[in-house]
Amino acid sequence: MTLLWGPRGIAATAYARASTEAMSENLIYLEEMNAAYSQRWQALRADPASIALEGRSLGYLARNEVALRLSIKPSLAVPSGPGERIVYMPRESMADLDAKILALSLGFIACAAYGIVALLRREQRESGPRASMGKEA
Repeated sequence: MTLLWGPRGIAATAYARASTEAMSENLIYLEEMNAAYSQRWQALRADPASIALEGRSLGYLARNEVALRLSIKPSLAVPSGPGERIVYMPRESMADLDAKILALSLGFIACAAYGIVALLRREQRESGPRASMGKEA
């Protein structure tokens, strides 16, 4: 029972493996995002064209620039989020102690059933020859 549904059983191991794969994919995505932001940060620290472009996006103008406002409906941009946090929470369908108690109970039931069957067979063997002797006489 514990092997299948216990805290370290097959079901818990499969769930942990799936969680590990999801976390690995998320980690790769976050590393790519981090590399892109690091590259943008380095460009903002050193490249004058990147600095000017970022300044314009924030509404700043250089001395020789003129601001024009166009009333064009902006497209809805999906904001880039910081990723998704995936937390591994071990789940178990049965607590370890409950699984052990159930397995022990099933063991006792199996032993009792074996004892009853053995007793019935012994009685059948002992009464079998006597019954056949009585019929012959």
